[in-house]
Amino acid sequence: MKSLTVTFIAFIFTVNCFAQGTLRGKITDETGESLIGVTVVFKDNRSVGAVTDFDGNFSLKFPDATPKTIVISYISYSEIEKNR
Repeated sequence: MKSLTVTFIAFIFTVNCFAQGTLRGKITDETGESLIGVTVVFKDNRSVGAVTDFDGNFSLKFPDATPKTIVISYISYSEIEKNR
């Protein structure tokens, strides 16, 4: 199976009445090429997710407690879990 590379661009916490945070990153293949359409979800709450854009970038907003692990999946690649 092919492998995915995950680069976290920024992990940003915003403090407001809902205490939300944002996790941003970029998904590439083993050669460094950006991958479009990769699914990124939080392991503990798979209803919160995103799909990578044309440049392989994603942005996930999450409420309350900070999730620890994301699950990344893409056709013909092994699914991986990555701790932030």
